[in-house]
Amino acid sequence: MGGFLTLFYPISSRYYLADIIVGIIFGPLVIMGGYYALCNSFNPNLFLMSFAICITTIILLHVHNIMDWEFDINNNKNTLAILCKTKKNAITALKLMIIASYLIVVAGVLLLKFNPHTLYVFLTLPIATKLLESINDYINIKDVKFEPRWYYGPFENWKSIQERKLDYFMYRFYLARNFSLFFAIFVSLGAMI
Repeated sequence: MGGFLTLFYPISSRYYLADIIVGIIFGPLVIMGGYYALCNSFNPNLFLMSFAICITTIILLHVHNIMDWEFDINNNKNTLAILCKTKKNAITALKLMIIASYLIVVAGVLLLKFNPHTLYVFLTLPIATKLLESINDYINIKDVKFEPRWYYGPFENWKSIQERKLDYFMYRFYLARNFSLFFAIFVSLGAMI
């Protein structure tokens, strides 16, 4: 399956599937493939959890594609953001993906598939909230001061990024990356406790 998706990836953007393929590869395929290699069995609970990770991976790509909107349109690149037809719709899709990732975890806990400690994933809510606020600002308000906070996660080389005037892009990219990263960490730790 991974081989097929990898072979299909170069043409997948014609069909608005590139983001989804990357999400599937770095979600269910990597997680379940790693689990199967170690345990030689299938775990349905982990499979469900891998879809939350899949969505957060797609979120990272989607945020990047919202910010690359004009470039992608000018270069005929078909992304999920472009499929949404407007930036406002793309932000709505982003909100829905964030909600869906949390709902998978809540459903897993309520159905007794996940350990209740998995709910620590809600510690990522400040990052998700700031990401949504920031990407909305990117569309509607252009002149916003960017202030990384410790609870948003790492912002490597921030001074250098500001000096090169790339902070408008990297701030949002770091928020999306940190959301995806910490979501995966908290979900994984919750599953192990």
